Amino acid sequence: MMRRWNNLVRPEDTVYYIGDFAFATKDRIRELLGYLNGTKHLIRGNHDRHHSDAFWRSAGFATVQEHLRHVFPELGTGVYMCHYPEFWQHSGVQIHGHVHNNQGMNPLKAYKTSGQIQVNVAVEVWAYAPASITEIVALVDKQLAEECEP
Repeated sequence: MMRRWNNLVRPEDTVYYIGDFAFATKDRIRELLGYLNGTKHLIRGNHDRHHSDAFWRSAGFATVQEHLRHVFPELGTGVYMCHYPEFWQHSGVQIHGHVHNNQGMNPLKAYKTSGQIQVNVAVEVWAYAPASITEIVALVDKQLAEECEP
């Protein structure tokens, strides 16, 4: 997984890790994060709650948050990032993890009634590699194109 990460992520890239990083000591987590390319931001998962925000920052994450709203110019819309797949108050794209053991599953769910699109970035769904914003944009664009077909 670490080789796949570093093959896709450059040192200058920004990475949003959508939860459940590792069960390990701070020294081991620091070692792992030090090996991985990019500036890493943690969106807490259920398995990350056993340590404080200060622990995760001192281990090597630039920031630690429960969820994050962010605009990726590539998507042209705001994105809601949270570990859990959930409904939120605005239409748009949600990037989440949490749903594991789904090799080969479609990472995309679209809710036409609410206009929400969810993208599951759990490692099992992405062949144990990070999902790039380019790949996420391609999935979302494909979904939007299918919705617009007559």
